[in-house]
Amino acid sequence: MDALRIEGLTKKYGDKIAVENLNLSIPYGSIYGIVGPNGAGKTTTLTMVCGITKPDAGTAWIAGHETGTLESKKAMGLLMDGAPVFEKLSGAEYLQYLGALRSMAEEEVQERSRELLSALGLADAATKYIGDYSAGMTKKILLAGAILHDPEVLILDEPLEAVDPVSSRMVQQLLRSY
Repeated sequence: MDALRIEGLTKKYGDKIAVENLNLSIPYGSIYGIVGPNGAGKTTTLTMVCGITKPDAGTAWIAGHETGTLESKKAMGLLMDGAPVFEKLSGAEYLQYLGALRSMAEEEVQERSRELLSALGLADAATKYIGDYSAGMTKKILLAGAILHDPEVLILDEPLEAVDPVSSRMVQQLLRSY
């Protein structure tokens, strides 16, 4: 079974074809990147894969579960560029909130939060509002939120955008070890 499988994924907006008959299989343990110019359909592909946007044709599976199902959502961690941010929560509160949404045990959320905040260099900023974070810090707390529940598959849109070079290496090391 693949971590991610896409068969015939297609999306049109009016006469514009954003994604046409895309097929892709990504095995577990792999790190893949989708690269292309602006408007090439990268984010559209990711939103279809995650069940946010309905494809006009084709199907995608995450960890063997058809996208859009509760099982597929449980199996994935998602960091989507441009998604709304809870600016009035601290980094620690944000992770607590996500843990509660996923029905994680409070002790597990506390432990995972400490580990992730430390690994991402955010331990000192855990009590600050996310709205006061720099763009790079915001990206890192969103990544922590995507990883918090230890998903089978991570789907990351622009995970290193606005992240400084030192933090970029830190994030890459975390993802490789994950």
